[in-house]
Amino acid sequence: MESEKKHFPIKKGSTVTIPVPALDRGKGTLRNLIGVIMEITKNNYYKIGTAEEILAQLYSRNQIGACKSKQLSVEEVPEERCTLRTASNLNLENNDLYHVIVEEDVTRCNSKCHKTLDYTNK
Repeated sequence: MESEKKHFPIKKGSTVTIPVPALDRGKGTLRNLIGVIMEITKNNYYKIGTAEEILAQLYSRNQIGACKSKQLSVEEVPEERCTLRTASNLNLENNDLYHVIVEEDVTRCNSKCHKTLDYTNK
């Protein structure tokens, strides 16, 4: 399938990001949660745990993003279960615990008058 080519499988214990929908986010809440793959079901759904609790929902591969760095381990996840909204709000209280470093792509201006200047969309 096309989606299997685009989204490679993630191993158990890998760190992932889970996007939080705008409806589940409060003011000042982060757009993504950091989690770890706890288990992979036989239907290729992922059980994900966060620093606060284990998420009640199972996620497919296209709903999560893989992280290069290891931010969280399976042993650090508590045994309680919660919804994504609850975990997002709990993460708001503890948002200084985990930070993911994202490498920014330096894009060059394609204008003929100043090709070599760096710019960013604002």
